[in-house]
Amino acid sequence: MPLPRILARCLVFARFGRGSLRLRLVAALTFLAAASAHANPAAPAAGWHARLTEIRAALLPLDRPLPPPEPGDWRAEDDESPLPFERLSQRERPNTQRVLYLQAVGTLSPPQEAVLRRVHTYLAAWYWLSVRRLPDLPDSAVSAKWRVGRQWHAPTVSYRLLRERLPADGVALLAFTATDLTLGQGWNFVYGLAMPRYRVGIWSLHRFGDPAAGTMLLRRALVTAIHETGHMLGLSHCDRAACVMNGANHLGELDATPLAPCADDLASFLWVAPADAVQWATQLAGLLRVDGLVGDAERLRAVAERVRQANLGLPLWFPDLSWTVPKHVVPAAAVQVGVAASLEPPPDSDQTDRDRTSATDWTGVAGLVAVLALAPVVLGVLAVRKRRRLRAGLREVGGGSQPS
Repeated sequence: MPLPRILARCLVFARFGRGSLRLRLVAALTFLAAASAHANPAAPAAGWHARLTEIRAALLPLDRPLPPPEPGDWRAEDDESPLPFERLSQRERPNTQRVLYLQAVGTLSPPQEAVLRRVHTYLAAWYWLSVRRLPDLPDSAVSAKWRVGRQWHAPTVSYRLLRERLPADGVALLAFTATDLTLGQGWNFVYGLAMPRYRVGIWSLHRFGDPAAGTMLLRRALVTAIHETGHMLGLSHCDRAACVMNGANHLGELDATPLAPCADDLASFLWVAPADAVQWATQLAGLLRVDGLVGDAERLRAVAERVRQANLGLPLWFPDLSWTVPKHVVPAAAVQVGVAASLEPPPDSDQTDRDRTSATDWTGVAGLVAVLALAPVVLGVLAVRKRRRLRAGLREVGGGSQPS
């Protein structure tokens, strides 16, 4: 039974129930305790944080170390400081946005459309979100001012085109295109880009190969889409172990990136998008096996087995899957698969930060309702005591000896 309905029944019984005063008092106290827990989002968040800390510790032995970087690799050229789970989990905010929106921009071939339909399925399974696709946008939606030769300037497209298209109930908006992307200013290309501050991102299929040539393009698309969505939800690049959040400057690095997180980033993924770790890994392993990505499937199967053996599945007290989404944790940054570039908004922007929204503080309301629930019970107890004292007094007044 949902917690709000339990609260309502306790309140009604405490106020109007026909049970004994003791039962009514118990109902009122139950209401007070439950309302206090429900009014404080930190209560389930603290419990979930502790569970994810245990999951992270249990999975650390499965982490695969990264090889030394070669010249031209992302780790050889990038000095970004990773954001570990402990820091990410300190920056949460209550939020009920549970829809990830996808947006196609430009013309896509039928094989590319088929790949993107599979990406849609995987994103829903990975993030336990409702994934919806917005109506496609034509090439003409990208202004000539946002183009660099035959490429699109990814930061400008994200800011000018996508930022205003994020629906109010959307946790993020991820666009995809078959057109090559660039950051400009000497960059040859970029596989994808995300703007965590505005919860929008874009990635391209342009350099991933022929969609009809096997599963390689699908795998590259999955790594990029999951990676960019992670950035939009607050995760940073990872250099702790082999992980889907590893950066990649070229296809060799991208192909070496596993379709699985390291132990620390698994905790981060489940923090920003809560899910049962066993069911999460088992479902994704099944999807990967269907698509012939057996190696990635085995790694996630091992994750599920390790969490199951440690008895760290979804706890019974877990309330729902919508109580937390991360704050903006990478200030004014655009993070992409290969690069971390600082991108300030255009000077004429008057956009207010969507991430400043906050949940209603229900603590005072719960306290007031609890007082209203307890008041009649306390008054009833006092009335009973008063009647008992009156009866005792009457017995004393009429308690003389019988006449002889």
